[in-house]
Amino acid sequence: MRSRVVTITPARAAELLAANSTNRPVSKAVVRGFAEAMRRGEWMVTHQGIAFDTRGVLVDGQHRLAAIIEADRPVELTVFTEVGEGTFDVLDIGKRRSAADVLAIEGEKSSTMLAAMVRTVWLYENRPELNWSGGAAAVSNHQIVQTLESHPKLREYVGVGGRLPGPPG
Repeated sequence: MRSRVVTITPARAAELLAANSTNRPVSKAVVRGFAEAMRRGEWMVTHQGIAFDTRGVLVDGQHRLAAIIEADRPVELTVFTEVGEGTFDVLDIGKRRSAADVLAIEGEKSSTMLAAMVRTVWLYENRPELNWSGGAAAVSNHQIVQTLESHPKLREYVGVGGRLPGPPG
């Protein structure tokens, strides 16, 4: 297996997607989320890029490539080639890292409650017209971390909700 970081243009992404003969159906919501991150400049080079097997068939990265086309801007990705055949069924089987996971890894207490609070603040500041549910109201982990950095006092309010009495009954 070989890898290198390559700048992929939208035109090149379209060419590479032509080698997408054995993959799952494309999720428009995932593509939209990736494209929005690319437009905001949040996309970073990581070990999670795109991969081709020994026959040149795309085995990982169709959503990233489609997002480059939707974002209409070049993006740097790690490109793996000569990935062994038969590896497709072990790709993308891990758990997605949630905002609460990211905050917990960064040492935040009550990370689930804090992530929900920060998400609400981000939506209030950036998308007040939405009903705040569904794919259009998605907030990236990066946006959660940035919003918490901008509003550090939110950490102090996490415990308040736990001290409020429940509904009478």
